[in-house]
Amino acid sequence: MTEPTTDWGDLPYRTATLLLKQHQGAITTAELQELNTLVDAPARQRLLAELNDFPALEARLQRLARFNSAAAWQQVNDKRIHAHHKRSPRQRFYWAAAAMLTGIAAIAWFLSSRQIENNHARLVPDDRFGHQNDVLPGTSRATLTLSNGQTVQLRGEDFLLEEKDGTRLRSDSGALQYNTLAASGSETLYNTLRVPLAGTYRIVLPDGTAVWLNAASELRFPVRFTGSQRIVSLRGEGYFEVAADAQKPFSVQVEGDTINVLGTAFNISAYQSGRTATTLVSGKVAIAARKGRKALTPGQQAVSTTTALQVSPADMEKATAWKNGYFYFSNESIAEVMQQLTRWYGITVVYESAIDSRMRIGGSISREASLGEVLEQLRLLSGLQFNISGSELKVAAAKKK
Repeated sequence: MTEPTTDWGDLPYRTATLLLKQHQGAITTAELQELNTLVDAPARQRLLAELNDFPALEARLQRLARFNSAAAWQQVNDKRIHAHHKRSPRQRFYWAAAAMLTGIAAIAWFLSSRQIENNHARLVPDDRFGHQNDVLPGTSRATLTLSNGQTVQLRGEDFLLEEKDGTRLRSDSGALQYNTLAASGSETLYNTLRVPLAGTYRIVLPDGTAVWLNAASELRFPVRFTGSQRIVSLRGEGYFEVAADAQKPFSVQVEGDTINVLGTAFNISAYQSGRTATTLVSGKVAIAARKGRKALTPGQQAVSTTTALQVSPADMEKATAWKNGYFYFSNESIAEVMQQLTRWYGITVVYESAIDSRMRIGGSISREASLGEVLEQLRLLSGLQFNISGSELKVAAAKKK
């Protein structure tokens, strides 16, 4: 369905203003209804969904930070002036859409300013490893979206909030906990916890289930488990310690698969599109995957893809190292190692020369280490050359002797 051709006027800027209020938690009920109306069209709904996908947005903002906006705008402006007298109604719509995108991009940039500032705060002088600077590791931080669209930045400080059904949300020592004793009503309310790059966060769900979320991950869950099942949705990576309740099974939905449990501990990694790895630490889980069903016993891992479901003995230390506070590289390719560093340090990796794809890395190091410390270990293991400049990491092949 095509959106009508119209003069959008101040719509992008009004939308941007309302989005800012929503993310600040200052939006009124009337303004929220107005925002929902403004973003009702499918194309704008997609933009709003992308704006709320914080891991993807952060990656885009990092690219935007390196964008030569002055040169690009001059090029666009030259074309605009040249085509001014020949623009059709359809072209006018495209320019309106461009204005909308500009407004959304501007607000996205503004909303992320605290995130960017935090990233800059993690850039510190390097007086040990010869880089332009070093990068501090990630921290406990996340964004919580309440059922009314209000967002709360979680950065370790204590606070107390209340959902509209009376459920109480409390942050205590960097962990989010839910208390439903005073809650009432039949409406199912959902919250979403998003952890950005260079972040991690722990949450205790209303039933007592504890979940650790890794960087660039998202968990959607009801503020009360009122039905016959406990169902949550995951993107990215999470470690679950599920509170036992034989009368109310617990399920995690991820990438088209469902992991069903009663009371157990397991890790789910679904960073790679179309691939989910579930590793069982204790208890028992049943995987209802796109390509079959399997039950796991402790020490096993199920890998589900769009073409197969395979179960094999798990490398338990590798699967849970991130939750326990360290990197564990076991026969990893350089690309796999860099993916972990990208998520935990919030960096961009650039390969300056071809790297031997057969090279494998093994070893462990604390996630509390700075990026420079990790790279020094990798340099000794691999002979590769590394250079940190701001939040960009350049990787080059070993120098020939």
